[in-house]
Amino acid sequence: MKHVLSLSAAFLLSAVPLLAEPATGAGADRIATALTRYMGPGDGVVTVVPEGETYRLTLDFSAYAKLLERLTATTPDMPEELDLSLSPLVYTLTDNGDGTWGVSDDQGLTFTGTLGGTENLTTSFSYGQIKSLGTFDESLRAFTEYRIDFTDFTSSSQSDYGGAPSSLTDTQSIAAGQVTATARAGERGGIDGTQSFAFRDMQQVQRVPFMPGQPPVEIRVTSAHYGGDATYTGLRNGALLDILAFFVARPSVEAILADQEVLREALKAALPVAETLSAKVAATRTAVGTPFGTFGIDTLGFDIDMTGLVADARLRERIELLGVTVPESIVPPWATPLIPTDVVLDVEGAGLDLAATSALFLDEMDMTTENLVSPEVQVELLSRLFPEGRPADLFLHPSRITGAGYELAAEIAAQAGPAGPPVLTATLRLTGVETIQAAINSAPQQVVAQAGPMLAMATGMARRDGDALVWDIALSEDGMASINGMAMPLPR
Repeated sequence: MKHVLSLSAAFLLSAVPLLAEPATGAGADRIATALTRYMGPGDGVVTVVPEGETYRLTLDFSAYAKLLERLTATTPDMPEELDLSLSPLVYTLTDNGDGTWGVSDDQGLTFTGTLGGTENLTTSFSYGQIKSLGTFDESLRAFTEYRIDFTDFTSSSQSDYGGAPSSLTDTQSIAAGQVTATARAGERGGIDGTQSFAFRDMQQVQRVPFMPGQPPVEIRVTSAHYGGDATYTGLRNGALLDILAFFVARPSVEAILADQEVLREALKAALPVAETLSAKVAATRTAVGTPFGTFGIDTLGFDIDMTGLVADARLRERIELLGVTVPESIVPPWATPLIPTDVVLDVEGAGLDLAATSALFLDEMDMTTENLVSPEVQVELLSRLFPEGRPADLFLHPSRITGAGYELAAEIAAQAGPAGPPVLTATLRLTGVETIQAAINSAPQQVVAQAGPMLAMATGMARRDGDALVWDIALSEDGMASINGMAMPLPR
């Protein structure tokens, strides 16, 4: 969250209908008024000053900090002490004369906070330097391009957790990073865009209290590089900004409830939030130091491909851990060949109608009731989620667990819904069963007695395909299961 603070400020800047005219006092006032719609009327939070051909925009959140501090002093059950400090953010705005504006900054950033009471939390973070440069398009209410470079990020926190044997501490650092973004008018409304980020030389150290009289346990995580790329289509950025403005203008539950019809229409305007979103993120050369030794992962990757709240929604996630190593001290010698070096999981769900479901929910919601919608509407929501009673599709795309001398691969296709039993087809494929058998044979007798018969039974049910053992598994609509064509009873 700390690393996206400047992007959050950029998002707020995108809400401003900036004026294509020379820098003037009147222009500065109008910019400040527009930003206040999204940031609240705190005294001195937004300051805009004309400076020759540009405007200097200052965002000072100290007014919010003082408001929170006053709340802690006057509200029961709030922490006894709250002290917050964040250095102001300063941007230069330049009118390009064509409906676009240049936005730039070059500054450091510091934050400190103290939360009293039983947890006695203190936290801080800072950036040595943040430089950003972007172009804001008034008609899109978005940046068509944006780039942020930062150096020397550090953070630290400490908490006593009321009575713990010693304080829990956490420190983090990133040597340098870059974030870039682009946007254009969406083909189906909203905006289409890309984002990417790259951080290098990351480190996190936690010292966790464990036993009275003993030093805290230290966990040290390092990663040489962490980065990723994302694309999205049809993001309803303007509607999302309008929702933000709604809450800023109504800072109490009573005010929100009084205007829930306004909120209902604002939420409807934001559907489906986005048409699609996909992202690929990876960390390389990650090490986790513990009292038991160092765990390592050459590549830790995460991919996501999803839709917004559309009629045929889908969500696919892929996780991969490549080049995994574990400390020898925690693995008995006989089990070393069984430790996976690679793990790849690729799962997907599809076929739900989130468009009809979300539309009905927004039509019927009543924020003054505990469950938001009536029991009758809850039943109808489930019906709309599965159009015409069709089940959802569930997949395990080609996935695998790989060790030094074996690999277990799996693929699954299933359907499940509120009506009828689930159906499923799956294929498991194991190569290197000899490696597994040899490891079990060298294990203590108790392990051999338990694992040996299970492996023998699984091997006996498999079919041979070259050097691989294969299990074709099916679960039919009549509730019958089979493995390689052999009927199997199911527990009831």
